Amino acid sequence: QLWRCFLDQSWPDKELVVVETYHDRPSEFFEHIAREDTRLKYIAIQCPVGEDLTVGAKRNLTIWMASGEYCVNFDDDDLYADKYVERMVTEMKKRSLVALTLSGWHNFFETRGCAGYSDPNSWDPEDKNEMDEILYGYGFSYVHLRVMALFYPYPNLGFAEDAPFMLKLREKTGRVGLMEDVEGLCLHIVHSTSSTPDPAIS
Repeated sequence: QLWRCFLDQSWPDKELVVVETYHDRPSEFFEHIAREDTRLKYIAIQCPVGEDLTVGAKRNLTIWMASGEYCVNFDDDDLYADKYVERMVTEMKKRSLVALTLSGWHNFFETRGCAGYSDPNSWDPEDKNEMDEILYGYGFSYVHLRVMALFYPYPNLGFAEDAPFMLKLREKTGRVGLMEDVEGLCLHIVHSTSSTPDPAIS
């Protein structure tokens, strides 16, 4: 699914960087693709059972291995429309941003078999800080200049590494933007093994 979303992107000059940690054996699928298609940079790292790299460390590895000007996060369990990269990068350029993320997005709740839309009207935060952590804290839709993430990398956290990264970019540059997805650019899949709780929907 991740590879299909990558192939379908209308953005012509692209590469996919995948960092996978494994205990027994790496992905045969990605090993095969990496031998056939140079657009895939596949890094497989064996870890002892019970040990793993943090999500923050893995995200930083993908950024170090990337060669492009823009980094676009693709979570492996979500669906991205073919114009996703084109629309997000174009919006960044238009607004002279260093980073962009969605402030409103479509969800599909796998266990309930229903869909719903999340946006600021859905949430009831205690204060502005909590609202900012929600608005800027969903890494599945992050797009940013690669150089900014080299200066300000993800924190070495196994969970909730997203918001500190994006809020740091906003603090340092003042040029991090939000965009509502009103056209179906991305479908955030929520399932029983999702790392975050079900997002509120309006």
